Amino acid sequence: MNTPKVILGMSIIAFSILLGSCKKDKEDKTLDNTSDEAISAFVEKTVESDENTPTLRGGGGMTGCNWQQDFPSCAVISESSETYPKVISIDFGDGCTNENGITRSGIIFISLTDDLMNEGAVRTVTFDNYHVNNVQIAGTRVTTNNGVNGNGQPTFTRVVNVDITKNGNTIQRTFNGSLTWISGYDTEECGDNIFSMTGSGTCTRPNGNVCTRTIIEPLIIDRICGYITDGLVEIQTPNGTAEMNFGDGTCDDVAIVTGPNGNERTVHLHQN
Repeated sequence: MNTPKVILGMSIIAFSILLGSCKKDKEDKTLDNTSDEAISAFVEKTVESDENTPTLRGGGGMTGCNWQQDFPSCAVISESSETYPKVISIDFGDGCTNENGITRSGIIFISLTDDLMNEGAVRTVTFDNYHVNNVQIAGTRVTTNNGVNGNGQPTFTRVVNVDITKNGNTIQRTFNGSLTWISGYDTEECGDNIFSMTGSGTCTRPNGNVCTRTIIEPLIIDRICGYITDGLVEIQTPNGTAEMNFGDGTCDDVAIVTGPNGNERTVHLHQN
């Protein structure tokens, strides 16, 4: 037996196994990063609902739209003034659970310069110990009415700078994008609104790694469904490029995370 060749062969095999393991570790880390993106998307949808319900309620004079009823009865809602500018506060106390099983706690503050249906109006959202299930949100979300597009749909810019904390780990997120109110803006109903979101941002993980997020296909935020029903997000991470697919319009809490090597993971947003 040629001992040197045997040793060399075993070394090559060991190196190949180690290399494969490293690639798998990188793939797993990338999938973990995009799973964090799914958590953030779940939070985004919930906060979106909380801030839109009292400020973007539909057209035609709002007749018959009692938006307060869209919040759990345990939420305490107050307005600083009957005229603008004003601050609307929604206090969920130690925890309020809605009909979809989502529990929120703490306070969300919504500052308005004007009725957000008016062009130029600015809405600034801040938080006081605000949680969605076991995820805490802090920071600011600023929305500005830019008027209507060529289809007569209201459009907005969105600037977000928030910290999202789960299990003691904090993710810092920024986002700059646009929002189009594609359905429900010309109806009297409170809860039939559908929005389309585009844009990009960054995500800084607890270890300092930074990823960039770009909405490749618009995210469809459906108030009736309660989840993001469509859209594709590309995530650039230190370990490679991945994507998160929210589906084809079906109402469910599922997002499919795909890593750089094609490995997939199914994420249930409601479990976050």
